Amino acid sequence: MIYGSYFLRSLDELAPQLADGDELSNYEVNSDGYVVDAGSQGTVNEKPIKLLDENGNPIKQEIGNTNPDFRFGFANNLSYKNVSMYFLFDWSYGGDVYNRTKQWLYRDLRHADVDQFDKEPNEKKTTDYYSALYDVNDVNSHFVEDATYVKLRELSIYYTLGSDKLSGFANGFFKGIKIGLVGRNLLTFTNYTGYDPEVGQVNDNASNTYYGTSQFFKFDAYGYPNYRTISGSLTLTF
Repeated sequence: MIYGSYFLRSLDELAPQLADGDELSNYEVNSDGYVVDAGSQGTVNEKPIKLLDENGNPIKQEIGNTNPDFRFGFANNLSYKNVSMYFLFDWSYGGDVYNRTKQWLYRDLRHADVDQFDKEPNEKKTTDYYSALYDVNDVNSHFVEDATYVKLRELSIYYTLGSDKLSGFANGFFKGIKIGLVGRNLLTFTNYTGYDPEVGQVNDNASNTYYGTSQFFKFDAYGYPNYRTISGSLTLTF
């Protein structure tokens, strides 16, 4: 589970924490879906509002679940005459990933979201708005994203020359030659805004070492994405 602060997304969520004398009419939901002060829309004071307790402190609650609803793999072998092909698709549906890499880019105002060039005037935000979402690196709901993906995990194609095709080659020294091309992690289909939703991190407190594996916790923290590899193979039968 991912625990952190939650930015309000409806006026109904805001109502229980309004101060005495304050009214819902003073607030609105902006184009990003967050509750903000209506009087400061488009100004340096436009900031998303957190869910607060009775003392006015942000509530730490569950904001995500890194466990997928299910995982599914589909593999098959196809062949036609001397050509054979193997492929493996991997589908992970549901679950969340926390995009810390994106959060740090908000801190330095270097993420693409901060660029307002192609937005309508009523949808443009100030840099203070994105700094508030950065939230001094506090874990919050804005950076929790859907971790669903479909990957072409492996694709291999082979062409085989049998003894009937090699009888006149090298005086029949070779009984068979098989040439192949193998690709892994070739394609990823996902709505995740980072490099790769198949990320993870766990901290070994004894050595203060972080290990990148989605087996433990899907936390995207500046790690390298999974490599795409393409290799060849040659099999000789004597």
